[in-house]
Amino acid sequence: MLTYPPYIRGIRAGRKRIVDKILEELKGIEDDDKLYIVVYDFPEGKNPKEFYVGLNALRERDPIHDIQRSTLEVRGRRTALAVMCLARHYGAEVRAFQVIEELIR
Repeated sequence: MLTYPPYIRGIRAGRKRIVDKILEELKGIEDDDKLYIVVYDFPEGKNPKEFYVGLNALRERDPIHDIQRSTLEVRGRRTALAVMCLARHYGAEVRAFQVIEELIR
């Protein structure tokens, strides 16, 4: 019988994804249900595709919505911190703001 290597069979082998490492580190942080705005900027406009792969992995887990390019609406403190850590890992400058009041939707 022919057996295929793990990567062909769809089994993840090897190292953990950076997103998984970040989420593991943030497990002890108290989460909430508040709304956050995360703004990031990569130097020289070079946005690494690996960042977006990681961001999509976070989107599968938690609600993350694009407001515009480099600006995200995130629900929960832990998710906001995860996005910040991911962006910083790939060299971006990042700021996060807690939304106190949404005036118009």
